[in-house]
Amino acid sequence: MHISWPHIIKFSYRDRTFMITLRRPDTDPSDTTLSFKCQGETFAKRLFDVCADHHAFFRLRGSARPKKPSFLPTFATRKYHFPSSLVFSPPSQPSMNGAQRPQSQFRPVHMHPQNP
Repeated sequence: MHISWPHIIKFSYRDRTFMITLRRPDTDPSDTTLSFKCQGETFAKRLFDVCADHHAFFRLRGSARPKKPSFLPTFATRKYHFPSSLVFSPPSQPSMNGAQRPQSQFRPVHMHPQNP
């Protein structure tokens, strides 16, 4: 399943449930909410934090450029700021002792069985 950031209105978590609210096309007046049941509240919170970080990262426009000094004070216009050296540089330690990461054992599970 692929969901693009412009279609996401809101994401949240409560207890073990992580929820994403999606914007529907203009023809449909109601929004859609996807709910994912996690193994525990910690996993739901971790998923929420990762989504918030990715959302902030992918909303950045361009790279940080030095500006000319100004006599007027400037105020931060973005909540998050990642320097271009962090954005475009490869990770300093790709893996511990050069070993490859094991394949993830995560498999999606349907929450609601389909009725024939």
